[in-house]
Amino acid sequence: LEFRRVLFRSPDHQVTAAVTSATKVSGRISDIAGVKAGDQVSMQASGSQGNLTATAIQDPASLP
Repeated sequence: LEFRRVLFRSPDHQVTAAVTSATKVSGRISDIAGVKAGDQVSMQASGSQGNLTATAIQDPASLP
């Protein structure tokens, strides 16, 4: 199973989560490659601190 780790950052918090083939991606993108540095996204994750997996990513964070 191929996956990558992505850093999600807000002004006061940052989280690194694995993105796998099971991660659901929605919004204006069809896969994780559509998310670019600086994009505002929302993410749901499962796991424990230091071992998180993104279960869902939406870009943009809230659709108009």
